[in-house]
Amino acid sequence: MEETGTNAALHRIAAHALIAMQRFGDAKPHLLIAHRLSPDDGYMAHLAASAGAFLPERADAQYVSHVFDGYASGFEASLLGLGYRAPGLILRQFEALLPGLGGACKLRNLLDLGCGTGLVGLVLHDVVAGTIKGVDLSAGMLQAARAKGIYTELQQAEIDAALLADQEQWHAIVAADVFIYFGALEATLAAIARRLAPDGWLVFTTEALEGPQAWDLAETGRFRHSEVGLLQALATAGLEPMVLRREALRREGTAVLDGFLVAARRAA
Repeated sequence: MEETGTNAALHRIAAHALIAMQRFGDAKPHLLIAHRLSPDDGYMAHLAASAGAFLPERADAQYVSHVFDGYASGFEASLLGLGYRAPGLILRQFEALLPGLGGACKLRNLLDLGCGTGLVGLVLHDVVAGTIKGVDLSAGMLQAARAKGIYTELQQAEIDAALLADQEQWHAIVAADVFIYFGALEATLAAIARRLAPDGWLVFTTEALEGPQAWDLAETGRFRHSEVGLLQALATAGLEPMVLRREALRREGTAVLDGFLVAARRAA
């Protein structure tokens, strides 16, 4: 048993080194072996999935917690250094949806799903009159968000569980680069629809996928969604997209990472 664990750890180390060099093909055999030797390791399971071992409907919670707890201290500097645009895009979308926002017009309340360190809350808090609640799976991220002093409430929870337990009617729900850890979106979007006020808005970003396939899992470990897939998922959830457009989200290496900005409301 100890030898098996040691071998799994060695393959994990090798895979990480190769992934860091963007050598995903070379990392694949190490990921598959590590997953076979440690099948209960949710972190390795998701990396093996991204290498083609299987196709999950969402990232394993162990993977998300592991990545972001370890990444929390350098998260903001890293993202901002890559020209991360999601918070600003979301703010400007709300300004377009609600003319006069920030003056006499304000969002009644805000639910920030996958709030991370609070980058979206930071740009939106001046246009929210009431409660600002953040939900995230990572304790490290929540600690950084709490330090900003902008959230009324912070909850460590998986998003679907948080939505199920929530009883509030939200004027605004946001999810900035959260659905890159979800493939199938229908159940989560339906849970969001149930928590939106009749005049409420959901605004989110996600990475773009070309073609007719609804979604896939990239070698990066992140899910991508197509326009047709997003439209189908929103319709199934009872949401009506008022905005769905391509946007550059940030840089990845020397390339621009394209995604979608979506603004939706409850269907009539």
